[in-house]
Amino acid sequence: LEKIRVGKQTQDNMNYLLSEATTLPLTMLSKAVTSLSQDVGAIEWNSDFGQYELIADASTRGQFQQWLRKQEAKITPDAVQDLFVRYGAVNMGLSNINSDFAESNDISTQEWYFDAHFAYTKILKKIIQRVFQEWEQAILPTDAKGKVIYVYIHSDENIEGIDEIINTTFKEELIKRNLLVAPIWVVGLFDENEYLATHLGRLHLYSDQMSSDDREKFRRFVPEEIERSQFALKDNVNVAIKKRQFWISGYESIPLGRMKIIANTIFKVIYPDAIRFPFDGFATSSGGGPGDCTQLTRSLIAHQVDGSWMQAQPKRLQNRASTLLAKGWKVLNRDGSLVDPIEPKVKTIFDWLQQAHQENPEQTLLESYKALIAPPYGMNTSSAGLLLGLMIGSESPPKRL
Repeated sequence: LEKIRVGKQTQDNMNYLLSEATTLPLTMLSKAVTSLSQDVGAIEWNSDFGQYELIADASTRGQFQQWLRKQEAKITPDAVQDLFVRYGAVNMGLSNINSDFAESNDISTQEWYFDAHFAYTKILKKIIQRVFQEWEQAILPTDAKGKVIYVYIHSDENIEGIDEIINTTFKEELIKRNLLVAPIWVVGLFDENEYLATHLGRLHLYSDQMSSDDREKFRRFVPEEIERSQFALKDNVNVAIKKRQFWISGYESIPLGRMKIIANTIFKVIYPDAIRFPFDGFATSSGGGPGDCTQLTRSLIAHQVDGSWMQAQPKRLQNRASTLLAKGWKVLNRDGSLVDPIEPKVKTIFDWLQQAHQENPEQTLLESYKALIAPPYGMNTSSAGLLLGLMIGSESPPKRL
């Protein structure tokens, strides 16, 4: 090609020229080039010079497979379980489970999703106990309202034994909190054919265990093998999830549908009295939602909020306060006066709050605050604080507040 003054080519064009020069059909030539490159390792494409080059010290695929089998033999089942916990999110595509609950209930904060955790059988009980505690302490607008635990189940493990661990722990944690149900969801990944173990181990070898010499020696094979293992992992995870080895705290039967639909259903059952909270600024850290909420809460407590106060605020706070108080909770009249909520679900909670404090003057605001965040309301620090501020700043707040 050099003698006939053929310039630098793309790989596709070069394959076409070689096909013409060798009189081989393009498909047959492509197969031959692939075999020489990937299986035998005798040639490689040099994109800088636009040509194929011979490799004097080429390693064959057989040599690579021999190295791989030797390294895989060193990976124990315990090591696979640890790799699942460490790399499940990155390598297997397992992540948080989102829902449409906030959107369907006109809630602007970001907490209505299931936060992902990873476990294997030996540590499953401790992980369940920990996520119950985390869920109970989740109060911020960014703290997940649900928890999902992906648990790796080896092929020789007994599903019935795992079922006993999960259900017993669920029962213990629910009794501690005087609850019937909780948004704690376990997703079992049963590795029936040990495909998950195989490809988790391989990705670990390629990324963490391969020496620089071996990486250079097998450089023609490793990128393709990484891609193959990544695809195989995600494919087999989907297969495992479709088997629906699911457990949900307090549920005897699992809701139908895809995981996002199940997430919505769980939230609807556990938080049936969730109220609207249309207040922008919570989607990003720079949105200013929490700060504006705090300012509005303080002003409600100080009996300052009315039409004149609204007009005196910066445009952003003015718009957010108007959307929530006038359109959302319906506590701001057209004349600018503040009234008790008219929106039905907000009115129900507001009336309950006032009655609770009137009937039990010893009840603290902290107790009410915790009750608003817990089921069946599911509020957060910002929304619960605003509702309490509205009660304190109302025309006739309960005595002794």
